Amino acid sequence: MNPHAISDDFERHEAVTQTGTVVMERLYRLVRKGYQPDFDMEFTQSIWLRHPAEKDRWPHRTLILYPHGLLVSIDPKDEPRFEVWEKAEFEAFLRKVPIPTWWERTQHQRARLTAQVVMFALAITFTAVFLQGSMWVLEKLK
Repeated sequence: MNPHAISDDFERHEAVTQTGTVVMERLYRLVRKGYQPDFDMEFTQSIWLRHPAEKDRWPHRTLILYPHGLLVSIDPKDEPRFEVWEKAEFEAFLRKVPIPTWWERTQHQRARLTAQVVMFALAITFTAVFLQGSMWVLEKLK
């Protein structure tokens, strides 16, 4: 076996391992800053991350993290892109990310609770109308 081939395989393995470490570290640190992975996206070759902050507080609300370590904001304006080796730039970006407020963090839960309350109120209303109508029918049958 060619010793250069073994060396190339080893270097390739080390590069993949280092990139995987960078991807996991970036994912962890972004989640700590309030980004939430969106696993419902159909494009499975990357991880989409969404920040709950309002757009006027933080323009880079949606990021894409690729398996090779590239991090891209989909915001068309000031589109930051961070390659694996751009650690200082990524750190500077991370320092600017605002921590979501309680109101921003609970937005989905509040919307879900509101929908449940509305559905419950509609069910009660329809039940009351139905019972009132059946009582009216029973009275007419007497």
